[in-house]
Amino acid sequence: MQSFLDTLADLAQQHPTATGDELRACFARLGETAEQLDTESSAAWQTLAETINYLDPESLTHALLASEVLGTSGATQASKTSLLTELKQHADASGPNLQERALEITDRHLSASLREWLSQQEADLTAPAFKQPGVLRYVEKLQEHLISLPHVGKTTSVVDALKKASYELNQVPSSPMTSDSPDFSHYNVPGSPSAVAQVYAQLEGMKKKDSLFHLVTRDYSRANLWVQLTSGDNKDMESVLRDVEAYTSSNPPPADLKVGWAGLTYINVVWQDKMVAGMLGALGSSFVVVLVLMMVLFRSPLMGLLSMIPLSVTIALIYGLIGWVGKDYDMPVAVLSALTLGLSVDFAIHFLQRARELVKQHGHWNLAIKSMFKEPAMAISRNAIVISVGFTPLLLAPLVPYKTVGFFLATIMAVSWLATLFLLAALATMLQRFLFKPSKETTE
Repeated sequence: MQSFLDTLADLAQQHPTATGDELRACFARLGETAEQLDTESSAAWQTLAETINYLDPESLTHALLASEVLGTSGATQASKTSLLTELKQHADASGPNLQERALEITDRHLSASLREWLSQQEADLTAPAFKQPGVLRYVEKLQEHLISLPHVGKTTSVVDALKKASYELNQVPSSPMTSDSPDFSHYNVPGSPSAVAQVYAQLEGMKKKDSLFHLVTRDYSRANLWVQLTSGDNKDMESVLRDVEAYTSSNPPPADLKVGWAGLTYINVVWQDKMVAGMLGALGSSFVVVLVLMMVLFRSPLMGLLSMIPLSVTIALIYGLIGWVGKDYDMPVAVLSALTLGLSVDFAIHFLQRARELVKQHGHWNLAIKSMFKEPAMAISRNAIVISVGFTPLLLAPLVPYKTVGFFLATIMAVSWLATLFLLAALATMLQRFLFKPSKETTE
């Protein structure tokens, strides 16, 4: 036995984290040593069994048996010592009874096999993840945790099928004359990979055996955990995602498992994240680009910032209105965020450029503003009204996205129009000495 322990220590030092083919190679080397030890042990115990069997049972005593055993050649000292030690438990036995007890001990040792034990250990250690009881019990606990969540209605996994099959296979049929209650002691995960494999073998033999492989792959390396939510709301799905992530972080699985998600609701969450993040990035970068363009166009940082006021007010009001009425942030709304930039800044460009021209013409903003609210303001107003009214027929469309586009485009035009005429005019009046250079020439 010492040679087996030495080999085991040597392998542990050389391969501290062996897996896969490396682990199988280690078991193969241990198997060679185990077979050699089994051969030596079997020969020794067979010799002792023959010695005991040829003794006269009528006059057999412990002293005589011990003398014959110690004098047996061909048996190891370890086997002799082991036999005599175990016989001490039968100190009151003598004659045929003593011989029978001694032969039972030798038979037990002859049937024991280190190689078979090692093969069982190899099967347990190299079993696929979802044949290992520890992993299956972890899935069971995860299901129990999921069921406790308010947004989860039901969960299903291969563990449910395994527990049900184990219960049915071990249930003793009750007599019609008795009213014994069912024994649920076997309604659990079997205690070893080999026992799990046996139950799986029964499930694979079902008429609809493909039902099993909807829950676990054929190599038992991956499994599905079906989570049914009480609603299809993305926020509920996000809540479950966060909770499972927190659970797996605080309760790591017993094996190297990777958790992945699938399903329509999860796809909606991914799509929503990408859409919101993408549109937010596009809106932010476009805002910066438009701001830089306005500064270059007007050759004035202050004028460029001022031109962004109607745009900023429109975006804040529109998306504040979306949140206030509880409208979902869907694709049409996301696309409208990009259109808001171009539509809202357009009126500001016309207003500020005409304001510059009129100040240059009249010499002062206080004189130019009167002209601003004649022809320029009238043109901007007509443009806004025509476009806003032009989109209102979409409110009668049968599809909700069309209604959304019609309502928000009309609102965008109206808000940017009012912000341009009133906010820009008020801010231009407050900042006129910074915006417009005074001119000595005036037009009567």
